[in-house]
Amino acid sequence: MALNLTKVLFAPSLIVAISSSIAKADMASGDEIRNLISGNTLQGAGVSGIYSEYYDPNGTLRGDGYSGKWKIEGDKGCMDYGSGFQCWSGLINNNASIWYLNGKPTAVGFMSSGNPNRY
Repeated sequence: MALNLTKVLFAPSLIVAISSSIAKADMASGDEIRNLISGNTLQGAGVSGIYSEYYDPNGTLRGDGYSGKWKIEGDKGCMDYGSGFQCWSGLINNNASIWYLNGKPTAVGFMSSGNPNRY
């Protein structure tokens, strides 16, 4: 998948704009995060670029050319891409989400049912 440089450069601005427009929303619970991602694909943009990842219910995640692990700890979704788990809290509205690492918004995502990209 070729990355569109305009989208990558625009992603941090989009994250800040969306997160600052949400008024006192409650962070998602661990169960809400699990229900969003388990068995589904999350696609979006983050501070490190565009992403699309399938979250297998068995705890593995797969993207285009990479894989890792995921789990829920408390009210956070935790991912390990090979250098240890990092945990994000999230705001979820239907199939849209904003992800926070250490209290700072780092990604926006949209859930697609199942594994449409066949990762």
